[in-house]
Amino acid sequence: QQYNLSTCSCTCSWYYQVNRNMSAERWTCVILLAVIVSVTNGGKPHIIFHLADDLGWNDVGFTRNLLKQPVDMSKPQTKTPGLDALASQGIILLHHYAYRYCSPSRAAFLTGRLPYHVHETNPSLSQKGCTNLNYTMLPMILKKMGYNTHQIGKWHQGMMSPSCLPVNRGFNSSFGYLGGAEDHVDQSIGPSKCPKYCVEGSGCVDFWRDLQPASGENGTFNGYLFTREAVEIIQKFSANEDLEKSLFMYIAWQMVHGPYEVPEKYRAQFPSDPQCVAPFDNPTCCGWTDTSNASCPIHGKEGVCKCNAGVTSHEPPSLICPPGGQCTREYMLGMLNALDDQISTVNEALKKYNLFNNSIIIFSSDNGGAVAGPPQHGSMNNFPLRGGKSAYFEGGVRTAAFLYSPLIPVAKRGTIYPHIMSIADWYMTFSSIAGYNVAELKGDVDQEQNDFRGLPPPYGKGTYPLDSVSFANYFFKDSEGGPRENLLLGTLSGGALITADGYKLVLGTQSPDFWYGSYSPNCTNSETPHLDSNCGNGCLFNIFEDYGEHVNLKNTSSDKYEYMINLFNNLTTETQVNYEPHDGIYDDDVQLSDELCDAMNHYGGFFGPYTN
Repeated sequence: QQYNLSTCSCTCSWYYQVNRNMSAERWTCVILLAVIVSVTNGGKPHIIFHLADDLGWNDVGFTRNLLKQPVDMSKPQTKTPGLDALASQGIILLHHYAYRYCSPSRAAFLTGRLPYHVHETNPSLSQKGCTNLNYTMLPMILKKMGYNTHQIGKWHQGMMSPSCLPVNRGFNSSFGYLGGAEDHVDQSIGPSKCPKYCVEGSGCVDFWRDLQPASGENGTFNGYLFTREAVEIIQKFSANEDLEKSLFMYIAWQMVHGPYEVPEKYRAQFPSDPQCVAPFDNPTCCGWTDTSNASCPIHGKEGVCKCNAGVTSHEPPSLICPPGGQCTREYMLGMLNALDDQISTVNEALKKYNLFNNSIIIFSSDNGGAVAGPPQHGSMNNFPLRGGKSAYFEGGVRTAAFLYSPLIPVAKRGTIYPHIMSIADWYMTFSSIAGYNVAELKGDVDQEQNDFRGLPPPYGKGTYPLDSVSFANYFFKDSEGGPRENLLLGTLSGGALITADGYKLVLGTQSPDFWYGSYSPNCTNSETPHLDSNCGNGCLFNIFEDYGEHVNLKNTSSDKYEYMINLFNNLTTETQVNYEPHDGIYDDDVQLSDELCDAMNHYGGFFGPYTN
């Protein structure tokens, strides 16, 4: 029997676009079935990984009510309709963990190693080194399996030499900034890095495309720039699509990391809150850049609101919002709404070019929200979790995350996955989805990257087998439960360990340490804030029952405490035998260098690689 093209326009017309040599009128049933199989069950899915920066647990709708805490809906809340809609149809990851700040989380995602097996530093551009070159990054594995791989946005994995750049770590292309933060609009990072060449308002730009400065491309709100880049990649990929190829995009947004800047159309949705006057509501406050104008200050051609607080030291400028000023929480709310809008635009492009239905979309933050008080002075909200960015408490390491895909089995759509997962686990999960020999990945894959780049080993002695485990069968097949027995979150500044039954050990002094109310800023915090807490030789919590980490079980569950201490010591002792944390990665003792600034001058005011 034969079928007319009009009978199955959705599937067949798409296939016809990439097989123009076939008849446009009718195809046999055998060919039609082959089409359906190749679209729905065959070709490798496209993978789109969105990584937000410094996002709080209570800053998105899809996590706001997960832990059954009352929320004051009379107060203005964040607006994330696009993210919330995807999460509601996908799988919300209730216990998805990253490191307590930026760079180590990204290194874990890209290398498949937990941060304590890669690095736990948060390097600036002026620190020599980069993420260990012995480690084969995820895009190189995916490229081997037929993926076109693209990096957009924040890198923060070092740029000392060209070998450290994304395009030499497995990406076909890269576009974004190499350090940890920059001005959202002009992409500058201020004159302090290289006062020899830079003055305020000129030079010192951190913006890079592939192997050269992104000259002439800076000067626009970077949320728009990154979206434009993603849409162009999707369009070009679709136009040149090969059925043997798939698309991998790693989009690391700067939103909602400071400085607080956002187009006015987003900020205007969140008017200033007159209650923002109490200590600890939000100590990162700012005044207008134009005191003669009561409207939002304008920065740049895009009409971007810019908060002028610019905390340059680790001391809050004030615990009271200045008269006539505005708390940066409103800027953050606008930035988050802008992020939601830009991700929705990327999704619309996937739909327009017929890639969406064969895509896997992941959203996560790189750490918990940066909250009020030292050391971050942020504007995010982690209610009802404890602490925030820089601490091992849940508010610092537990991230708002979800997985969406039309390929998820119907029974698993709209569900909450309750088991512990690390950001490092996407390495093995994506490799498995791509069809790579997962057993082979468990060994040392470092030589593969060395051979690819044609450079002789070794680059450093600090190599360690993968920590990543695959969750592919738990998300896309019938497997129940979770593959992780434990998760060591870090060892620097104390450390923390979680086991599959929900017990968590926290060591050392942790800052920040307090509990926010459900609305920020507000004048009714649920707890008296304190900025640090010393767990010393261990605090023990059951985060499945006590997700706010209010009850220390160390004395009442002594057997469990001893077990957790011994497990932590065993894991970290193994690390010291097999791994030298600073060998071939970052040199914390080397700061500002003439080479860095001379290279920046050579690149015409753009930071970039400064050694061969």
